[in-house]
Amino acid sequence: MARTAPREAKFDLAAHGYPAIRQAFNEVLNTCAKKLTNAEIEWASEVLGVSDGIEAEEVALLMDAALFSPGRNQTFRPNGTRPIDRIAKGKLFKGEPLKAYLLQALPHALFSIFEFESQHPDGGALLKDLLNDRTTIYVMDHGLAQSASARTLLAGRFVDLGPWHIGFGVVSTLRRSEAAALMLSTGAQDGGVTAATRSLHEPIYTARLHGQDLIMLAIEPLVMALSLVIDTDDSPLSDIVGKMRSALARADA
Repeated sequence: MARTAPREAKFDLAAHGYPAIRQAFNEVLNTCAKKLTNAEIEWASEVLGVSDGIEAEEVALLMDAALFSPGRNQTFRPNGTRPIDRIAKGKLFKGEPLKAYLLQALPHALFSIFEFESQHPDGGALLKDLLNDRTTIYVMDHGLAQSASARTLLAGRFVDLGPWHIGFGVVSTLRRSEAAALMLSTGAQDGGVTAATRSLHEPIYTARLHGQDLIMLAIEPLVMALSLVIDTDDSPLSDIVGKMRSALARADA
């Protein structure tokens, strides 16, 4: 799945300068959060297993999940749609072209796993998207550029604004084993992103909120799928186990 760039701006976005765009972007996000329904926030709380009295950073995770988590057989919105898609269709920010442009860009933001490549000569960082054809994106984030080192692995949501990408929500550093488990859980290979990537933030946020093992959260669906295959396979159990052992042996070779 290739990145879909937002519609072309009728003005030079870079001419506004990053500080002004960052401020406008934060204001747009706050407005979007205020447009969430109680049902959407409650569902995100259930997905992440959070309750009242959460910390400020936890609120950021909850709001991001509430805006970008796809629906799953819910009565209050069609399966697969997200609140951000509904909100972006609204007639917000009339007479404010910069904010209107940023709002239209938000549904195209992607949450993915990235590898830090280097600092950009004009500031910010170059990140390789490991779930999207290994595309390199230019992120305007001075803090990230200064704190990350070569081959640092990150999970975060970034949106393409034209001259550069900017991030929002919470960017998380990953261990190699965590990144591998997440990539396996989405079924993504180099060259493609699956629908499961739209929910990739959910196990990461859940692990962060509750101090849980991210690897176990990521592979749990794979374990359940494997269990279902075993339970519905009429082959002798010794044959099934033998095939699994052979597959593991080939993987270790």
